[in-house]
Amino acid sequence: MSDNKTMERSQSKFIYDYLPWNTFNHAHNNLSGRIAGLSPELNEYGQKVELDLPKSYLISRIHRHVSKWPNAESIRDDLTYANTELVKPGWANYLVYPLTFECDDCGSVTKYSRDDMDAMASEANDARGLAVCQNPNCGEQLSDRDQLPFVAVCECGAIDELNVPECCGAGMQFNRPTTQMGSWHWQCAVNPSLCATKSFYATPVYCPNGDCDNQDMEVMNHTSSSAFYPQVKNLINVQPQLDDLHSSEHYQARIVSDYLLGDEDAEPSEHEKRQVANDILGGGAALLSADEEEAQEAIEKAKSRLMIDVQEHREETEDWLQTTFDDEPRTSLAEELYEFLSVVSPEYAPASGIESVSYQEMVDNDANETHLSLPKVRKYNQVREELNFAEVRLIKDFPITAATYGYTRTAPNPPGENRNPAGGDTEEEGRRGENSDESGEDGSDGDKNERPVELNLFRTGDYSAPQIFAQTNDAEAVLVQFDLEKVLVWLDENDLFDAPSGLSATVTMPDTDDEEAMRRWFIANINPPGRYEALHDDAPAGTSECVTRHCYTLLNTTAHLFINGMGALAGHQRESLVEHLMPRTMSFIVYKRPDTDFALGSLWTLFEEQFDDFSEHLDELYDCSYDPVCLHDENGACEDCLYLAAISTENANHNLGRGTFYGGNFDGRDLTGYKDISLNGGA
Repeated sequence: MSDNKTMERSQSKFIYDYLPWNTFNHAHNNLSGRIAGLSPELNEYGQKVELDLPKSYLISRIHRHVSKWPNAESIRDDLTYANTELVKPGWANYLVYPLTFECDDCGSVTKYSRDDMDAMASEANDARGLAVCQNPNCGEQLSDRDQLPFVAVCECGAIDELNVPECCGAGMQFNRPTTQMGSWHWQCAVNPSLCATKSFYATPVYCPNGDCDNQDMEVMNHTSSSAFYPQVKNLINVQPQLDDLHSSEHYQARIVSDYLLGDEDAEPSEHEKRQVANDILGGGAALLSADEEEAQEAIEKAKSRLMIDVQEHREETEDWLQTTFDDEPRTSLAEELYEFLSVVSPEYAPASGIESVSYQEMVDNDANETHLSLPKVRKYNQVREELNFAEVRLIKDFPITAATYGYTRTAPNPPGENRNPAGGDTEEEGRRGENSDESGEDGSDGDKNERPVELNLFRTGDYSAPQIFAQTNDAEAVLVQFDLEKVLVWLDENDLFDAPSGLSATVTMPDTDDEEAMRRWFIANINPPGRYEALHDDAPAGTSECVTRHCYTLLNTTAHLFINGMGALAGHQRESLVEHLMPRTMSFIVYKRPDTDFALGSLWTLFEEQFDDFSEHLDELYDCSYDPVCLHDENGACEDCLYLAAISTENANHNLGRGTFYGGNFDGRDLTGYKDISLNGGA
């Protein structure tokens, strides 16, 4: 078959799977291949489809995302506005890979060069005629079924094939008596009695990257998860005007002001205006006795009093932001609040709109937006209140932009940040057997892999511009917002405002009767961690560090519980669901990855048809098969109860603990669980 091919796939598959330098199994034959490059989508006139995305905004978000990688500085230097290409992928070019074949007749292994394959190529869909076995005593024709699946990968990002020893002028047999690599060995395919066998570990693969000195690359099946990790940044409602967000303090202040005001800047009701107008005219029945012109004038004055001066509020907010936050925290705050407002505020929704409805809105509108009966909707809303959520919102047409900017091998996270049991390949580790090196306790890669894992950008050549592959898709989602007042009561109930003896508290309880004051408090005191950061578990009570640790862990834990529950009841694989945390609003979104195939409407249907069942299932998720060890030794979070795959979690399985939501041990405290908090007398 021809060695260089093209293929078309669902566009979202190119964002996560069919990426340059990744390998795959062909869907129509038994061959494996490697993606050589992605070509942009073309319109009906054969012209490249340009992405209407804010390039500067995307690159700035990615810069913060890569900060922990050891080569982050060079990544940021290369990934610039002028030097980066945004691509909406349309199809892929691929090469047959690996080029190592094992004859089914004599067992001889031959590694071909790319030139050999080009010379032996036949028709595109011809599954046979690839090559002839190089064993002089055999000569059998090799087929796609003879291709070996093994590759060698390096922490620098390089990939290569097996190092096949030579013997007697022909290939050698690759004996694999067990599944553990320690038992694998090579022996002569022509006359085993005349040649000594050679251990598989005695034929290491040297890294082909001239800048890397790794002399023992890690061998694995090319389909192993650790062979290739795409690095993706997911963003909500990415609109062209967002390029101004990083440069305009006025734009940032407008976003923050709109969030702080909430519904307070909305048109007051007629009842509210008439009440104030009556007071203006002297009280009693003054409004009823006034003439029409006088009454109308009083109502206009009442409206003016009730309406907040939005422009004045934005100016005051801008001053507050400048004195409270440095540039980067202020920018990341505006980004987060913009994404929250995109879901809850029609003013921030995309031009195409978002179909969404909350349980409270269903009740307020007498269940007109749903086929459910009003009693059923009221029951759901009551369940929502009992869970201490201010809002549960069902969302369709949720715009997610996935921007894939690079890849890593052997680990999805930067060195020292690899504590992610769900991200490992336990099958591969088992195959390596006794000779496998264990990872260091600090999350490093152990003694064997001293070279740090590096992040690699996508390029069409060694000196070409970096490429970011981006695609915007509409997804199904559910948004959950915690009740801010109850979160504050939960913190107070667990004495987290009370500093230890000898220390002064730096955070205090805000006025819980003032909605804006509470929102401002969370904005000022919650400092979210980076993707790979574990917040300190020993910060003293009464500090923003302690408050952040508990609030963020509560939020992250509940999002993981929702993913586990949604996966169980909606029939999704957990890897198809992704969390998006907005900690300063105490909100999270769980959405279904657009590249996963499943019946449209399944998440909406789950929360429309089974929210009461879902609530009961949340109670069942308290149990962990590793308790009491998990609860007391692992802080109530392990691979059995809370850990998710790297692609699903926003914080790499850090800052988790069942005790925050259900109650029990967390950071050495016996917490009252958030779900047990009541405004009528605490827990």
